[in-house]
Amino acid sequence: MRARHLAWALTFATFGLAAATSVLAFVNDGTPLPEDEGNPDVNFLSELVFSVFFVTFAALGALLASRRPRNPIGWILCLSPLALGISGLAVGWYIHAFYAHPGAQLPPAALVWLANWVWAPGFGLLITAVLLLFPDGRLPSRRWWPAGALVGGVVGAVSLGYAFEPGVMEDYPRVDNRSG
Repeated sequence: MRARHLAWALTFATFGLAAATSVLAFVNDGTPLPEDEGNPDVNFLSELVFSVFFVTFAALGALLASRRPRNPIGWILCLSPLALGISGLAVGWYIHAFYAHPGAQLPPAALVWLANWVWAPGFGLLITAVLLLFPDGRLPSRRWWPAGALVGGVVGAVSLGYAFEPGVMEDYPRVDNRSG
């Protein structure tokens, strides 16, 4: 698949995830969450703003990746919102099934497990790697290599930690992490 097509396919997948997340947020709007969840009540408007924000980043990434496929910034801007969209969908579905409409179909365990750790590279690379690689997709000089390695190592370690931590998942306290 050509880079242009792949970049736009990732963006459309992000758009689909954002739309599903927004629908769940609309349905779940105002649902009170227990204090141990650490989140305030569900707010449709804030979820909608985040969805638009991430779709915008994905579209910007697709534009950059389709025109400059060797520049990693475009691919980071395509993949990070996709990862955050997966996480948003899982959170919305989890809230719907456990709090807004108890008894509704539970989210698949694989989706919850994926969402439990995929947010780390989503946010981590978006807020660190893009800044390190801006504007041309390369580190400013060889002396920046340790900083790039540190970013990759921390993002990888946090992702693996969340993926394989045994017991109850931090963001999904009603679900056990069976991979841990």
